[in-house]
Amino acid sequence: MREKGRLKRGFQIIFFINFISGLLLSTTVPSASANPRAISPEEIQKRIEQQSRFEIRREMQRQRFPNFIAYVEQINFKKRSVPVHPTHKKWISVNKAFHPTIEDWNLFFKFAIKDQMTTLRAFAILANRLKFEQVAVVGSGVDFKTAMEKNHIDLGLSLPFENIVGAIWSPDPSNDDPDFLVHTYFFYEQPYLHRFDDDVLPVDLKVGVGQKGSLTLDHKKYDLPMVEADLFYSDTEGTGFRNVRGIQGTRRGILGFFQSILFFLPNGLSAMYIDPEGKMITEAIMNTEVAQFEKNKKYAISIKNQSHGS
Repeated sequence: MREKGRLKRGFQIIFFINFISGLLLSTTVPSASANPRAISPEEIQKRIEQQSRFEIRREMQRQRFPNFIAYVEQINFKKRSVPVHPTHKKWISVNKAFHPTIEDWNLFFKFAIKDQMTTLRAFAILANRLKFEQVAVVGSGVDFKTAMEKNHIDLGLSLPFENIVGAIWSPDPSNDDPDFLVHTYFFYEQPYLHRFDDDVLPVDLKVGVGQKGSLTLDHKKYDLPMVEADLFYSDTEGTGFRNVRGIQGTRRGILGFFQSILFFLPNGLSAMYIDPEGKMITEAIMNTEVAQFEKNKKYAISIKNQSHGS
């Protein structure tokens, strides 16, 4: 009953925001012709719709992940953000960037574990907030891996993070797709081979074979292999990564052996997402599905050496 009450209050808040915004739209907004710097009614309506989507997604997921949602909400992204570094303007379409610390990652893992979350789900919830705040993230791979080691973290199932140097996540105000959350860019020390379990994807993946990209961390500039992907949230398709670029693949077994002699196929992995029923779908050179993905603890973020169970 308490959870139903929270959800009801959430929708009441959304209704109130839309009601007040509608009044403002109809009575107080000057026309674009009267003031060249005025925000157009269309732009205001777009912002109202974005606000509504953010609130609805947050309240729907609060029931399942109350601790992680509360953690993300208490981060003051705008206060802790800084102007985007010139090196990163190729990747970032907003004005400010948030740089997470080791302590931020410590708390990220703490509350994700408390809510038994997968990495895909945790990243999507964080990205939803970043889109709402219109703030990018520039993260250090060293800080991320330090927090993992300190907390003995097992990421469960996620996109490859070995050899990661850093990552950039950026909202894109020019992207009108309501399901789009952020562009993501992962930078690696060097290309390398990654293997998922056979039940997830029986394919060998070569990670970081796309274009190289520039990344500046701690006043040092790097030109590194990278992987690009878009994080999305859809009421009909689910949530996760799509438009993945920079990963090639080859099948395992005898077919994979002959293929590997010749070449690795491009688009070895193009999408990885959780559908609305909790099934994990991977679109690659061969597509796979993992039923009950979010109910199986072995795929969730956890502390190493703890019993997973299912």
